[in-house]
This record gives sequence, C-alpha cells and structure tokens, in this order.
Amino acid sequence: AAHETRFGYRQADAGVEIVTIRLTAVAPVQPPELALQPPTDSDVSSAVIGEKLVWFDSRPVSTKLYNRAQLFPGHRFQGPAVVFQYDTTIVVAPGWEASVDSYSNLLLSH
Repeated sequence: AAHETRFGYRQADAGVEIVTIRLTAVAPVQPPELALQPPTDSDVSSAVIGEKLVWFDSRPVSTKLYNRAQLFPGHRFQGPAVVFQYDTTIVVAPGWEASVDSYSNLLLSH
C-alpha cells in the first residue's frame, strides 16, 4: 500500500528483496590470554631504517625513522621519530618518548 501510494502502482505477485539487514548480538566470551614478552637484549638502533628532515614547529628537524616490526619489549627512544608499521604511521614529536611494553604496545609519554 505504501509503495502504491508513493509510486502509483503495485506488483502484488512480486517478490521482496531485502537489501540491507543489521544484527547486533551480545554473548559472553572469555577474555583472550595475552602472552607477556620478555624484554629484548637487542639495541633499539636495530629498528632504525633511516633519518629524514621532518617539519616540527615550522622548521625541519633531523628525525629517526623506525620499523615497527623491529621494535620489541624494552625498546625505548626519544622523539622526534617516525615509526612505520604495515597499517599505520606513528609520529613521535620532539620532547616525547616512545617505549614498547611487555605486550608489545608502543606507549608514548611526554
């Protein structure tokens, strides 16, 4: 009836096509067990892949470039830095410090 009112005709024998349907489901789950990683023995310099001039505060600053895949628990370094990861890029501004925790998270502090 609504279709006929809006478009002026109806097809009583036509099928219905559902284009979009949304569902929300909630269920209890066990939290994942995250493995703690021991601190690395390697120096953070093994993760450095280069150095470039990067603009901070309207001026170019010599900035180390890091490969995220080579940063391990216990690594820490000072900004300025740029960390390249397969799915993101992280800028560590001057005056900030980056450190890798025992879950391999990259933490930034100021």
